[in-house]
Amino acid sequence: MNFDTTIKSPVAEKIPYQLKKHDDIRVDDYYWMKERENPEVIDYLERENDYYNRMTASSASFKTELFEELKGRIKEDDESVPYFLNGYWYSTRYEKGKEYPIYSRKKDSLTAQEEILFDCNEMAKGQDYFQLVGINVSPDNTKVTFGVDTESRRKYTLYVKDLETGEVLDTEIKNTTGGTAWAADNVHFFYVEKNPQTLRSEKVFRHNIQSPKALDPLIFHEEDDTFSVYVLGSKSLEYVFIASYSTLTTEYQFVKANEPLSEFQLVQKRTRGLEYSISHFEDHFYILNNKDGATNYKISKTSVEETSSDYWVDLLAHREEVLLEDFQIFKEFWVVTEREQGLSRLKVKRWDGTEDYFIPVSGETYSLNGEYNTSFDTTTFRFGFNSMKTPSSVFEYDMETKTQTLLKQQEVIDANFEVANYVEKRLWATSRDGAQIPISQVADIVLRRGAPVIKSEDARPNAWVYVDLNTSDVGGFVAKARQVVDEMVELPPGYTLVWSGQFEYMERASERLRLVIPLTLLLIYMLLYFNFRNIAAPMLVMLSVPFALVGGFWFVYWLGYNLSVAVAVGFIALAGVAIETGVLVLTFIEEEVKRLRAEKAEEQGDASKTLSVEEIQHAVRDGTSQRVRPVVMTATSTIVGLLPIMFISGTGADVMQRIAAPMIGGMLTTTVLTLLVLPAIYSLVVQHSEKTRS
Repeated sequence: MNFDTTIKSPVAEKIPYQLKKHDDIRVDDYYWMKERENPEVIDYLERENDYYNRMTASSASFKTELFEELKGRIKEDDESVPYFLNGYWYSTRYEKGKEYPIYSRKKDSLTAQEEILFDCNEMAKGQDYFQLVGINVSPDNTKVTFGVDTESRRKYTLYVKDLETGEVLDTEIKNTTGGTAWAADNVHFFYVEKNPQTLRSEKVFRHNIQSPKALDPLIFHEEDDTFSVYVLGSKSLEYVFIASYSTLTTEYQFVKANEPLSEFQLVQKRTRGLEYSISHFEDHFYILNNKDGATNYKISKTSVEETSSDYWVDLLAHREEVLLEDFQIFKEFWVVTEREQGLSRLKVKRWDGTEDYFIPVSGETYSLNGEYNTSFDTTTFRFGFNSMKTPSSVFEYDMETKTQTLLKQQEVIDANFEVANYVEKRLWATSRDGAQIPISQVADIVLRRGAPVIKSEDARPNAWVYVDLNTSDVGGFVAKARQVVDEMVELPPGYTLVWSGQFEYMERASERLRLVIPLTLLLIYMLLYFNFRNIAAPMLVMLSVPFALVGGFWFVYWLGYNLSVAVAVGFIALAGVAIETGVLVLTFIEEEVKRLRAEKAEEQGDASKTLSVEEIQHAVRDGTSQRVRPVVMTATSTIVGLLPIMFISGTGADVMQRIAAPMIGGMLTTTVLTLLVLPAIYSLVVQHSEKTRS
C-alpha cells in the first residue's frame, strides 16, 4: 500500500480539563470531544474521515475485493433452527441480497402457515443504522415487545406490536436496554431504562400497555454506579426477576408473574463476593452460587418462602477440579453445563435421581454450550457444538431415549473444505509451577502443490518436490513425467529442471552396468572357456542365466515390485549363483562322458570310436544324478535363508525384500532347468559332436 506523505493529518485541539477523583487530579486534553453534537467535534471527525479516504485511495479496489471475498464466505440465504415456545415454532432467516433478518413463527406445526413477526429489511428502510432486539411475546401470544436502535449506541426504543392486527401500539419508551419481562396478565411488562449520560442500565419500570401515555411507576433504582440491572422471566413463567450485578457480586429480587403490582422481594441481599443466578421449579428456587468459597460454583436450592442464603441447601456440591458454568431446568430432567480440564460437558440428571449421565460428544478439543432451550415440558435438550475442524452445529438430544440428532451445521462456503482433511489434537504443556495447560492444535493433511523446501545450491535458489511412487517403476514414471512436463511447462530463462533422488542413482547405476555387465559376462565366459577348453560348454553354462531370470521376473511381478536398483542387484546375485550351479552340473556330465569314452576306447582298442546315442544319454543321466543332491541343497538353503526377509518390517526392509525376491524366484526355476533342460541340451550337443567325429 502506497501512502501520499504530502497529505497532512488533522491535529485535534488540546483543551485541558481536570478530572478529580479520590483526591487525584487527572488532566484530559481531549475531554471536549465527548460532546457528540458539538459542531467542532463533528468538523474534526469529518476531517479525520477525509484524511483516511485520501490516504487509502490507492487501496480502494483492494478494499472492495476484500469485502466481496468476506461476504462470499457468508451464506446469505440462511435460517436458524426453529424452536418451540408456548404453542409456536419461532425462527429467524436471512434472504439473499438482504442485509437484515426476518423473524417469523408457525402455530403448532412447522408445516403451518408462516406468520411474519418482523421484516427488518422493511423496517430499516430510510435508516443509516438499524438494529432490532429483545423480541418477547406475551404469555397469551397476542402481543410482542421489541427494541429498536437507529443510532448505534444501544439506546433502544421499546414498542409493542399487536400480533392479531399487525399494528404497532402507542407504547414508545426511549433509552432502554431493549429487554422486557411480561406479567401473566398480558397487560403489564417490566423494562430497564439507561442512564442518559453513562448508558448504565439502572432503573426498572412497570408499563401498562392499556395506558401507554401514563407515567410508568419506578419499581427499582440501582443507585450504586458499580452495578447494572436487567429483568427476566422464569422459565416456568411463574416469576419475574430483577437482577443487579457487578464484577464480583449479584443480587436478585422476585415477584409472582400473576401479581405484577406487588412489591418485589429479595432472594439474598447483596454480599460482596457472592455471585448467584436463579431458576424456578415447583416450590423451590435453584441457585448457581459461589457461597462459602465455592470458587468453581455449586448448585443449591431453597423454598420460595425462605430464600436467604441461610436456607440454601446444596444440591450439587462444589468440586475443586470442575467448574459449574450453567444449568437448565425441565419438567423431568435438569442439565448441568460443567468444565473439567478446560473442556465443557453436559450432565443430564433426572429429578427422581434414577439417572445421572453425560451427553456423549466426539473429539479431543471442542466448544460446547446449551442452546436456547425455551420449553419446560420437554424431554429434548439442544446444545451447540464446534471444534477446530467441525463448523458450528446444533444438536438435539432426547434425554428419554438417549438419541441424538444433528439439526443444523454451518455451511462452509469453500469447495475445498473437507472435515476429513483435518486432524485435531489436544496436547498438554507443563508450566513452571507444575500445572498442566491444554493446547489445541489442528493439522491439515491435504496435499498441496508447492515447494516444501527452498534452499540454495551452486549459488542458485532451488526447490525440491518429493514424489513417493507405488504404482510405477521409477524409470517409467520419470519418462511419462518428463513428457508431460515438456508439453505443459515452459521454464523461464535461467531455470533448470533435474530429476534426482532414486532415479538419479538408478541412472548412474544403469550407466555403469551397461559397461560392467558385458565385461563381467565376457570375463565369466573366458574363465569357463579356460576351464572346459571348448566353446560349446561355456555357452551352455551361460544358458542357466536366462533360466534363472525367468523365475526371478515372475516372482517380482507376482509381488508387485517395480524395477529398481535393489531389484537389479538381486538379479545380478541370482545370475552368479545360477552360473555356479550350471558349472557344477555340466562339469560332472562332461567328466562322465570322458570316462565312458575312455572305457570304450580301451575295450575296443580304438580311440576313434564314437559313443552311441544311448551311451551319451546314459552318461548324461549318470553325471546329472551325481549332482542332484548338491544342487537341490544349494537352492533350498538359499531360499530358506532369504525367505524370512520377505516377512520383516522396519527400516531397510523394503530394500532387502527387493534384493531377495529375484533370488527366491530364480532359484526355483534354475534348479529345475539346470537338472532337466541343461543336461538335455548338452546331450544333443555331444551327439552332434560324436557325429562330426565319425
